Amino acid sequence: MKARFFTLGCKVNQYETQCMREDLLCAGLEEAGPGEPAGVCVINTCTVTAKADSESLRIIRKAVVENPGALILVTGCLAEMDEERIKKVKGVSAVLRNDCKKRILEFLPASSAGGKRGGISFFQGRSRAFIKVQDGCDNRCSYCKVALVRGKSISRDEKEIVDEASRLSANGYREIVLTGICLGSYGKDKDSPGSLAGLLKGLTRIEGISRIRLSSIEMADISPELLELFSGNGKLCPHFHVPLQSGDDRILAVMRRRYNRSVFLSRVKDIKKNVPGVSITTDVIVGFPGEDEEAFSNTLRTLKEIQPLRTHVFPFSPRKGTAAAQMSGHLDREAIKGRRIILSRLAQECSREYMQDFIGKESEVMPEEILPARDNKSVFLEGYSANYIRVLIPSRGILPDYKTALRVRLEEIISGGMRAEPL
Repeated sequence: MKARFFTLGCKVNQYETQCMREDLLCAGLEEAGPGEPAGVCVINTCTVTAKADSESLRIIRKAVVENPGALILVTGCLAEMDEERIKKVKGVSAVLRNDCKKRILEFLPASSAGGKRGGISFFQGRSRAFIKVQDGCDNRCSYCKVALVRGKSISRDEKEIVDEASRLSANGYREIVLTGICLGSYGKDKDSPGSLAGLLKGLTRIEGISRIRLSSIEMADISPELLELFSGNGKLCPHFHVPLQSGDDRILAVMRRRYNRSVFLSRVKDIKKNVPGVSITTDVIVGFPGEDEEAFSNTLRTLKEIQPLRTHVFPFSPRKGTAAAQMSGHLDREAIKGRRIILSRLAQECSREYMQDFIGKESEVMPEEILPARDNKSVFLEGYSANYIRVLIPSRGILPDYKTALRVRLEEIISGGMRAEPL
């Protein structure tokens, strides 16, 4: 029997899809190729925004149409609170909550069920392997539905994580990305509390792993111990994705964020002082209820001071069950659209300013994709530097090894990144 997988949303979802993929492959199923009908379709959904809901439902319908008669299994965060909505889609076989992902084989026909692998040993379609170290969130940001569908923070066993990373290393992976719903909470729920810094120390000892990257971390969770570790260990990528969400103190308080503008900026200065060449990437919500012109201006001013390499700009999306959905002062769509354009333009300016300092410098890039040039007569290798600059390298006959870094010289800033020459 052939299986096909669809994944929406965050790196945690991508990791969990890979776990389900390996479970099904271990049970004797094969992954369906492009255009090949599948007997089992697994759709791992997302519900972080209304747009994510719509896209998840679109993919479910697409899977039903393109795989007639298939077993359609829908899981993920949309399945947690919108089970009845999903069941209304004709052709859906079963809706699985997130905690059922580990038991995916139980939902297959008895003749297909087989052994269970557990964890991952490779990562389909990627040169970087994601490892989930933690699930759930104890924060209760007023706009966020994720804490409602993922529950309390739960950390994986450190030995289990290290063993998984060692397995990936043995299979040729040189970069791993640690991910979680609230990554910085790792270890705090244990009877004998651990820490993300302690986990990282163990992972840096694995032979063959040359890069370890954090996916996203709250500013309050970047401890002095963690910062010290990043300042002195070459395996740890000098890149922090730290959600800002707003640069206005009043809005931050209503959002229930654990910092104000001055605290956030002070911590950014500490990070830049202690970790040479570090990049900051961030998230910003535009159009939060009550965001007036002054609040929006404060966010623009804060972003300029941070000078992030990349900024993900999200229009506010009211999510059922959250406090923000019930707040007054919602902005109209056109106002949000206008502010989003302004914020995105500033984000591009900040990115160029950051990358300007790296023109002419050498870097190591892990190739991930092959992209055609605009003239369709040549191709580029696309990858990322340790500090998360997107880099395009003219291939000139170079055969990409997706698990070995290329030494390059960064030559110029281009749209969305930099162009480099191989050394």
